[in-house]
Amino acid sequence: MNRLLKAALYRLKVQKLFWVLLGVSFVCGVVFGIVSVSENDLDGLFMTPLFLIMSIYVSLSIGQEYNDATIRNKVIVGNTKGTIFVSELIINAFVCLVMMLAFILPAFICCYSTLLSNATMDKMLMTLICLLLDSVVYAAIFTLISCLISQKAIGTILCILIVFAMAFGTNRLEFSIFQVENITIEQTNELGEIIGEEVIPNPNYIGGMARQIYMTADSLIPNGQANNLMTYLVITSDNTGNEGAQLFSEEMLPFYPIYSVGLTIILSCVGWFAFRKKELK
Repeated sequence: MNRLLKAALYRLKVQKLFWVLLGVSFVCGVVFGIVSVSENDLDGLFMTPLFLIMSIYVSLSIGQEYNDATIRNKVIVGNTKGTIFVSELIINAFVCLVMMLAFILPAFICCYSTLLSNATMDKMLMTLICLLLDSVVYAAIFTLISCLISQKAIGTILCILIVFAMAFGTNRLEFSIFQVENITIEQTNELGEIIGEEVIPNPNYIGGMARQIYMTADSLIPNGQANNLMTYLVITSDNTGNEGAQLFSEEMLPFYPIYSVGLTIILSCVGWFAFRKKELK
């Protein structure tokens, strides 16, 4: 294991793909910060390019190892498939963590004096921890897919599609969660003057147990968790209150690290068992 990790770290230092995508991650963080300040809001949707960068790196890196027969050679020299998978997961988790930090640093510098001026240090630290764990979940997802699919092009496409699918899925979940319970309809006369208001139930509102299920599902998806963390920072920094509080439940925040660690363990175990049974050509 140690030899595999040392070799991977050495390859990482000289790998152009890693340094190029790390630079792109930094630029995405700058763009995210500038857009957030101009819009006066932190929108987790603009973190999607970072997750795409992670998917591209992991899938291309492992795909290249398949093309160069590096993975097969690792088995030939005596490494088990399980050990190889774990080493790939560790190095990819490290890369995703570094990319996340490269994204967060410029974004934090851009937003600190404006959007985050009232956020307390413990809240920002909690958000940072959750985002870092979120990146590890992404690393586990991409490593699982890329290790099981030896064709580099197919693996890359699937990883990218997974990112878009999670972004779309969380968007639909959050659209439903954000619906208000009642709708106010203004009544006007022939002159367009408001003469009264009528409050009616919103048919799209989801309440009760279904709402809890939707919010839990949204929090389990890494992209949804990132969106909610951005909302959390905004509503805790805004002394006047923010309508995003309807979407984010601070009571669920302590569960975010548990969700991320749990998903990482499950995905890692699935990948470990499946990769051990994979036939290497």
